[in-house]
Amino acid sequence: MADDDPLHAFEADHVELNDDVIEVVVMVEAMARMPHDRGIGVRLADRLATLRDDLVMHFVREEEALFPGLSAELPSASDAIAELIALHDEICATVARMVHMAEVPDRSVGLIPVFNRFETAYIKHAQAERALFELAAARLTPVERSALATKLRGPSSG
Repeated sequence: MADDDPLHAFEADHVELNDDVIEVVVMVEAMARMPHDRGIGVRLADRLATLRDDLVMHFVREEEALFPGLSAELPSASDAIAELIALHDEICATVARMVHMAEVPDRSVGLIPVFNRFETAYIKHAQAERALFELAAARLTPVERSALATKLRGPSSG
């Protein structure tokens, strides 16, 4: 059943994204110690750009595939899903802003407060998503989980 579990793939994505965020945390800490080191800013900008792209793709999969399916199978989750979508927007906005700030040495000093907002939103997002997944795991029957998995796979190509 785990291979057919519609939430399993998203949870695996979260592990990779969390590792990426930890890598960014280390780089932001280095930048805070050496704010005018252009090399750190360039590497951080590149890493943030990759994180931005990975987050956007992950959020698109959730918003276009998982959330509509969960909403259909679990209407009581609509408020939690709306909160997650708002957090997706906040996370993407802060990461996009940090990419540009890290590229410009004079602006990189202001990156720390934006990073703090990102980190707060990311943690809140992780907690809200964990709660949504726990709700889905507790409330969805095996038949509903299978229906959700089918929706996530899309039409069969055979």
